[in-house]
Amino acid sequence: MIVVPDYIKGLIFDLDGTLVDTMPLHLKSWVAVGEFFNVPITEELINQHLGSPTIALVNRFNNDFGWGLDPKAVRKKKSEFYDKFKLKQGKIKPIEKIYTIALDQRGKLPMCIATGSSRGNAIRSLEDIGATDWWVKVVTGSDDIPGKPNPEIFEVCAEAMSLRPEDCMVFEDGPSGIEAATKAGMLVVDVTK
Repeated sequence: MIVVPDYIKGLIFDLDGTLVDTMPLHLKSWVAVGEFFNVPITEELINQHLGSPTIALVNRFNNDFGWGLDPKAVRKKKSEFYDKFKLKQGKIKPIEKIYTIALDQRGKLPMCIATGSSRGNAIRSLEDIGATDWWVKVVTGSDDIPGKPNPEIFEVCAEAMSLRPEDCMVFEDGPSGIEAATKAGMLVVDVTK
């Protein structure tokens, strides 16, 4: 059971794979993108970079593997695949153990979302779980902020809540997000454990 310590004054939640069960859709979309652009994108490869925005991830893959993918074209195609798969699946479901924490802390502590997802996908996911108005700020991969593992996304959330980083608790499922929150000086909960 995850307990929020008394000294914590604000909560920051990653979205995909932490608060909402969207990772299967994202992984399926990435694999479809790989097939579409004829590059070997696997679920394992994406799992190593969870939390990174699409543009940043494509730039990294281009650099690491010598691919010449257009990051904006990949983002557009991934979004198309995601929308298609989501339409077939239906409403996004919350991840109950983390959703329950957010629900319990709603109105008690200020809360933010820090996600690599596009703003559109993030808002649709929050609508599906009935949690659009719970947040001081929703920071997404669509914002002009470096992606995780850069800590800036978490620093922006702390600032939005008028808190010091050490007063914040972060819920994350991805290695890059855990690294970013640690760099920001925040208490981090790896929700996969």
